[in-house]
Amino acid sequence: MPQPLAEIGDRIDLLKMTLGMFAPSEPVPIASELVGLSEEIFEHWLIARGEAAAADTPQEARLMALHAAAVLGEPGFGRLAAACRDAVHLRDLVAAEPDHPETGERLILAAELAGDIYSAVTRRMMGLGEPDKKL
Repeated sequence: MPQPLAEIGDRIDLLKMTLGMFAPSEPVPIASELVGLSEEIFEHWLIARGEAAAADTPQEARLMALHAAAVLGEPGFGRLAAACRDAVHLRDLVAAEPDHPETGERLILAAELAGDIYSAVTRRMMGLGEPDKKL
């Protein structure tokens, strides 16, 4: 069960504001957490629609699988595919080279992507049942 949406939004906002304050050993867990928060956002969408996420999805592909399931219920979420792919790519870059000079910028971008996913899904959830409402 995902944590409450409001807590996810608060955590993303906190990470956006404080990324430069973390110790050098923390980029990999932060990058992983941002992808995990994005996964939880899509889990909320699926739960709200009475759908379940595939439990047998490998962890590396989980965000993309959750996005694919969410798109079935809301074709407008198709535009979030790039954000999901980029978030996973940034996580992988940070994990591969946590000491890279661009790690800080990568984490900031990952936090922005998680925020974009959060905004799009929560706006749509507020209009759940109103198919003409745009993201």
